[in-house]
Amino acid sequence: MSLTAQRVAEIYNPRARVAGSGWFVTPQLVLTVWHAAVGSTPADEPAPGAPPPRRPLSPAVLDELARGHEPCRVRALADASAGRPFRDAVAVWWRPECDVALLLVTKDAGHPAPPAGWSTTYWADLASADPVEVTAVGFPDHDVVDRVRESRQFSGVVHPLSGVRSGHWVISTGALARRTPGSGWAGMSGAALFAGDRLVGLVTADAGGGSGPVAELRAVPARAFADDPLLEEWIRWAGGAG
Repeated sequence: MSLTAQRVAEIYNPRARVAGSGWFVTPQLVLTVWHAAVGSTPADEPAPGAPPPRRPLSPAVLDELARGHEPCRVRALADASAGRPFRDAVAVWWRPECDVALLLVTKDAGHPAPPAGWSTTYWADLASADPVEVTAVGFPDHDVVDRVRESRQFSGVVHPLSGVRSGHWVISTGALARRTPGSGWAGMSGAALFAGDRLVGLVTADAGGGSGPVAELRAVPARAFADDPLLEEWIRWAGGAG
């Protein structure tokens, strides 16, 4: 599985006024950070959420799942390039302790059907302490021009023995070209972090918060969430290989 504009997701949470990034695991499910999805779950539902319905995915089932939720808005980078609007999505699985959530797209009106042969996203862990080159695509504040949030792909290096106690890796990458109020990396959270063709984590925060020749981001390793049985159940329900 390689990075494609069809799978990279832009996210906006109107309730929290938070922008983020994500990854389409299936045509209907988006993996992102919890802090970009806060408020899109039923108020009385404890983490990690309820299992998927026993009935198969259908417009009627999606309407039921959306009821009582404050939706987030999601859009694939390919859809943005084609001028298509955002779609409503709600959180169906979430793990606040590692800042990860799964959004279910509940409205597909006006969007073409996904192509056949939607490939599986495979995850992997970093097996040694050796630094590993990684890449991700997201939508940081630094690249907002005329109120349009542009995509940015960055490359960096994960140091697996950095951030061990917090459970979040440190990624070293190049600094942004210009200063912005706050963190220019805000909005990149939720971007899927790939090493080769394997998902190894999600970007969660700007670890540096300042200017300099090197930027540092934080990422939660995929091993912290990817084998969660409920996450796998939702992916299988939506037609993926959980």
